[in-house]
Amino acid sequence: MSPDLYSMKTFPETIDELLEFDRIRTMLTNHCMGESGKKAIQKLPFLTDSAEIRYQLDLVAEWELLNRLYPDCRVFSYAEIESLRKVLHIEGYVYEVEEFLLVRSVLEFSGRILSVLEKVEEPDKFKGILGECKSLERQDELLSRLSNTFDPDGNILPDASPDLKKLHRYYFSKQREADRKFAELVRELSKSGMLTDNKESLRNGRRVLSVPAEHKRKIKGIIHDESASGKTTFIEPEGVISVNNDLFDAERAIKREEYRILKELSGDIRSVAQLILKNHLVMVFLDTVQAKTRLTKDLKGRIPEVVDHAYLDIKEGYHPLLLYKYSQENRKVVPFNLNLDRENHILVISGPNAGGKSVLLKAVGIIQLMLQFGLPVPVGEGSKLGVFKSIFADLGDQQSLEDDLSTYSSHLTAMRYFLQNAGPDSLILIDEFGSGTDPKIGGALAESILRRLRYLKTFGVITTHFGNLKIYANNASGLINGAMTFDKGELKPTYEFSAGKPGSSFGFEIARKVGIHPAILKYAKNKVGSNIEVVDGMLADLQKEKAELKSKLSSIKEREDELKRISSNFENLHREMEVRRKKLKLEKKQIEHAHQTRLQKELEELVKEARKERNLEKAQQALKTFKEKSREMIIEQESIKEELHQKEFSGKVEWKRGMFARLRSGSEIGRLEALKGKKATLEFPGGLRMEANLRDLIPSRDPIEQRKEISVKTEISYSGSGFNSRLDIRGLRYREAVDLLNDYLEKAILANQDQVRITHGKGEGALKKALLETLKNFPPNIQRIDPTEEDGGEGVSILRFL
Repeated sequence: MSPDLYSMKTFPETIDELLEFDRIRTMLTNHCMGESGKKAIQKLPFLTDSAEIRYQLDLVAEWELLNRLYPDCRVFSYAEIESLRKVLHIEGYVYEVEEFLLVRSVLEFSGRILSVLEKVEEPDKFKGILGECKSLERQDELLSRLSNTFDPDGNILPDASPDLKKLHRYYFSKQREADRKFAELVRELSKSGMLTDNKESLRNGRRVLSVPAEHKRKIKGIIHDESASGKTTFIEPEGVISVNNDLFDAERAIKREEYRILKELSGDIRSVAQLILKNHLVMVFLDTVQAKTRLTKDLKGRIPEVVDHAYLDIKEGYHPLLLYKYSQENRKVVPFNLNLDRENHILVISGPNAGGKSVLLKAVGIIQLMLQFGLPVPVGEGSKLGVFKSIFADLGDQQSLEDDLSTYSSHLTAMRYFLQNAGPDSLILIDEFGSGTDPKIGGALAESILRRLRYLKTFGVITTHFGNLKIYANNASGLINGAMTFDKGELKPTYEFSAGKPGSSFGFEIARKVGIHPAILKYAKNKVGSNIEVVDGMLADLQKEKAELKSKLSSIKEREDELKRISSNFENLHREMEVRRKKLKLEKKQIEHAHQTRLQKELEELVKEARKERNLEKAQQALKTFKEKSREMIIEQESIKEELHQKEFSGKVEWKRGMFARLRSGSEIGRLEALKGKKATLEFPGGLRMEANLRDLIPSRDPIEQRKEISVKTEISYSGSGFNSRLDIRGLRYREAVDLLNDYLEKAILANQDQVRITHGKGEGALKKALLETLKNFPPNIQRIDPTEEDGGEGVSILRFL
């Protein structure tokens, strides 16, 4: 990755502490599941490439969605790998139990993540995570061996190998034998009064009798120890020495077998050492992504639009730490809106003390640092943030005893650095600009520095109380005033930011509120003259009028939105009623047409009889009149269908090749493969293609998108409720099939179906003849199609209602 991605300059070195980003970093590390992840967070730099920032933000969004869809997709607690890394390649080395458990956790992580990623149905939504996980590899056999060797606490399982299982069985049998013999000896000797009250103890890993010193010569065995007072002797009785020796030998055999197992496992791990290290790197990286995701939830972060140049357009922004603290206390935080671009790139904020100026300045700085650290930020929808190559800050008391600098000298040193290094891609944050020295000199120097920064086209947020800086910001291009508003009636800050006008310090008002004697206030007012009071009063009144105007505009906007909503609802309701009216009319005509078809059949029978009676001309005339009425009815139906289509989609849908749509009468969704006039060719899953009128189609979304949709949506139903567009008549007799088909086709017409599928089978063709005979009883606008062999061939008929 290019070093330019990480070349952001910051000043001073303690900018993290000044802007409190160090607390963000600490909160982030607290969400990491392992020490390696925490170390990685501490090493992460600030990015200056917009594409890389977007990529990091997208990873957070992808991980959040993956974790929501697949809860197993997460990083669990894991150990530090440094100790294993040092010995991983040493030939013949047998790893410690903790190192085996670390390898197992890495392999479990790899298998779990890969299993989740194999289930992902829409890989395009997770390109970043999938790309980062490309180097992950499974080692299912090795993982299975580790799981069959160690329990969750790291103890070697008794059945880790067949030989170890046998040894454990032998050991437990000897243990039972030793317990039985020892218990018998204890009972016998206890009856004889040759044991102390404790009866037994453990010495040198062996079970021994607790014998009074005066009886030690009466019991045969090995003396292992005696008490500090010499009054008690600990003897291994002769009757259990042999079985204890067997136990000792079994223990040693178990240790040798366990060592052999661990050595063999160590060799297997060593053979895939590079794979384990790569998998561990992915786990650590995803641990940092998971930590970012969890912190985003804590701080109510959002991914803003990231632009390629220096730019700030914050809508409903919050100081993240203040928002987090107040959320815990169920207190409200006042958001702010702020916009800086090439036209207005420096903001001069004024207003009363404790009114929120410094908090706003820090909020802008910490939001920008979070963004360039790859973190979503607490801003509202529609926010746009750019990228700065450097961020400089001068906040608070920067007095340095080591460098022999006073507070004001340290401020000037910072200003010199800003002027030497700032440019159009820099963001400068200065709190209480010009303070720390004589107000006239400080104000003049501050204005001169501000003039130079304006010339350099540097972006900046500056707080001040100096009137000359407010005036300069008002008159000079590229600068804009802003104020933290103050409630003059209640004499308290509102913590709301307002751009475009300077703010008053309200010094006299605050002094009066806290109880400064009126005589002192009067003297002070006389000293500063009347002009400043008049200007501050005008500023206060102006802000009050602006607030009232804003309130009225907000009320008007709410009414306007309500009217738009009512109007939109009325239009939707009117359109829905029109659609329903047309549908009812169409259904009525279709019912009439179905009855007309039956009458036509009866009329044709009359014609046959008339032929027999030699009155052919009269019968043909009656048939001609009847068919004319049928054609008129079909034309009217087609006209209603066209009107229904116009009401629903005219001017709202632009049909294009590649779109998805479904027939009004069905639920299957197909893709538009071709468009010709008012007709379209649809291809359905399985390769079935058909041609349909555009008016018979309803736009739809990609069926994959619909399956992943979480929220439940409703829409007007355009098909007959509960109608099944598939019918299977195999196994019926001829007459049964004809009766069923007559009833089914009538219902299909009433349900406004455009297509149905009849399965009649191949056989001798009797059921297919029944279908063909039935179709003669219905209007000629029913078209029968033989599908492809893959879709049923001659054993299936597709009926389309034109």
